Amino acid sequence: MPSEATIVHSFWKHVRTRPEQTALRVKRGGRYIDITWGEFGRSVRHLAAALTNQGVREGEVIAILSNNRPEWAMVDLAILTLGAISVSIYATNVPKDTAHILSHSGAKLVVVENRRQLEKIKEIRTQAPSLEKAVIIDATGVSGGDDFLILWDDFLREGERLEVAHPVNLDPSFSRLHREQLAIIIYTSGTTGPPKGVMLAHDNLMFVCETLSNLNMISDRDVFFSFLPLAHALERLGSLYLPVYLGAQVGYAERMETVPENLAELAPTVVTGVPRFFEKALERILATVASSPGFKRALFQWAIKVGREATPYQISKLALPPRLRFKHWLADRLAFQRLRKRLGGRLRFFASGGAPLSREVLEFFHAVGLPIFEAYGATETTSPTTVSDFDHFKFGTVGKPLPGVDVRIADDGEILVRGRNVFLGYFKDPRATQEALVDGWYHTGDIGRIDDEGFLTILDRKKELIITSAGKNISPQNIENLLKHDPLISQAMVVGDRRNYLTALLTLSAETLPPLARRLGVGEGTYRELTEHPQVIERIADIVNRVNQQLARFEQIKKFRILPVDFSEATGELTPTLKLRRKFIAEKYSREISRLYEESRAAPTGRS
Repeated sequence: MPSEATIVHSFWKHVRTRPEQTALRVKRGGRYIDITWGEFGRSVRHLAAALTNQGVREGEVIAILSNNRPEWAMVDLAILTLGAISVSIYATNVPKDTAHILSHSGAKLVVVENRRQLEKIKEIRTQAPSLEKAVIIDATGVSGGDDFLILWDDFLREGERLEVAHPVNLDPSFSRLHREQLAIIIYTSGTTGPPKGVMLAHDNLMFVCETLSNLNMISDRDVFFSFLPLAHALERLGSLYLPVYLGAQVGYAERMETVPENLAELAPTVVTGVPRFFEKALERILATVASSPGFKRALFQWAIKVGREATPYQISKLALPPRLRFKHWLADRLAFQRLRKRLGGRLRFFASGGAPLSREVLEFFHAVGLPIFEAYGATETTSPTTVSDFDHFKFGTVGKPLPGVDVRIADDGEILVRGRNVFLGYFKDPRATQEALVDGWYHTGDIGRIDDEGFLTILDRKKELIITSAGKNISPQNIENLLKHDPLISQAMVVGDRRNYLTALLTLSAETLPPLARRLGVGEGTYRELTEHPQVIERIADIVNRVNQQLARFEQIKKFRILPVDFSEATGELTPTLKLRRKFIAEKYSREISRLYEESRAAPTGRS
């Protein structure tokens, strides 16, 4: 594929050369409709004209506060076409964080999705003095007549009217764009402190798109699936800029709850997720299997065993021995094909990022013919730094560095990155920039190791390492992943910094807990009632003991608590990308943690 100057140039090339081909698919009125590249381009052109009419000029900041939808992509590309700067805000952000981002970035205009997001803006409007206008996409329940507010349809019509009256030649706008120019600011969701604005240039975006395209894993024939927040770098690259660069198609999920249904409807070929997505998917599959008749359950378990046996041959691209080849064909026909069909039947592979994925999950999906390729990176590295693919894969690693990206391990184990994917710096924060960027190397804050073949393994976050009172350095994430290998455990947070032993806060899976309770003869009950039942607690203790047997003595969990509710983003325990907010959780459950260290017994206990 010939190199384009920026994502904007790639976009307008596809608008010109493939106007009748489908670019976006979205569900409206109960069915999916197609938006062609020509229609996509017209909307972006009208939005660019309307933004220009509002006084938006090159270098000014426009914010987007919305869930994933075609309008998100249209606004973003209109902003970039004008040489302005796009700032994304998580739809789940609380008003305080929203106010910080709008104020800190100096946003002139914000595009909001609906009445709920508009109310958030109205609540904090006085805290964002630069904000002049808000454009609302879905105005259901919103009355007009407000000088601050512009309805989406009116905004588009105004842009179209301006286009007819005074055709705007956008070519000069984006012909001036250069790769070193600031394109977007992504405010990291963070697990502590206020969000920091990561500045990414057009070159950062194009370098990653060009490099991933050259790996020959993806093409313009692929269908991408968008469901993670577009405010996150992984999704922004994976389901917006990369498809735009390729000229590929993107289908949008309606919402998180409908992802399984939408996967079957859209039949994507590539799906990007985060570890929690794959963990939950595995929980649902195992819960379905557990509730199946005995024969079907035994058949699936046999098929998985066969799939695991075949995986090493497939990874090494070796022919299966004849007997195994027949068993694998049979397992695929009787079990795996049906599972893949539920995901649309065309899925070639999953991509995972954001945090390390447990080996148990990886091995399961590879066994059923749905390989997950892990990538490692950060917002500061424009998402990927290392990737796994069909030719470079090893369980327990996150692949090898992208071509043109240098990765090394510092003396203290920290992963350092240098390359064209590394960000420009933190917006209006030179001190944080100087701490993160040293002699061109980005200090990731992650601990890792590189093996003799060049594969990178992530061990933990540098700041999240637990140092016990005996001076032992422990990776909590490794222990947490071992605990979550069992489908009964939904979330785990290991505690023990400056303590003399480790403890854990655990939550249980709402998918697998009821079937377990029935098998144990516990009967029906609420989630909280079941988590407090002695037989359930005993089962969890067995899981903890099995994990402890795999660990050094100083790494073992001495006590645990089963919490009465699962962690969620809505209640504050998880970031928008479903990572643990450790500080928040430790404060929220400080009483439970204190009790774990006040009690005298050292054997695993779990009564809440």
